[in-house]
Amino acid sequence: MNTNTSGTANLTQDMPDATGTSHFNGSFTFPNNPCFTSGTVSNGVLLGNVVQATITTDTGQIAFGCTFFSLDPMSFSGDIREVAATFVVTGGPCNGQTLKVQMLP
Repeated sequence: MNTNTSGTANLTQDMPDATGTSHFNGSFTFPNNPCFTSGTVSNGVLLGNVVQATITTDTGQIAFGCTFFSLDPMSFSGDIREVAATFVVTGGPCNGQTLKVQMLP
């Protein structure tokens, strides 16, 4: 993977259960990526400001973990101020690579 990797997600999120955990699934595409071109989320979980998912790709898997900070998390305004994410690739031509991303305003 390189720092210019980009992709598109089509995700569906369920309503939170009694514990406040919300599950999501869907698909990703990664055009012009040497490691994988598409993937499916098999067990996405959102609890508070923590997101975890496994993305099964056409060449292996990506373990994804993320935390975020929002000024108003109850409004769903999308005003997310900080994101810290880690992607770990298993299988395929990029086996063992880790990408850590931190986005600040």
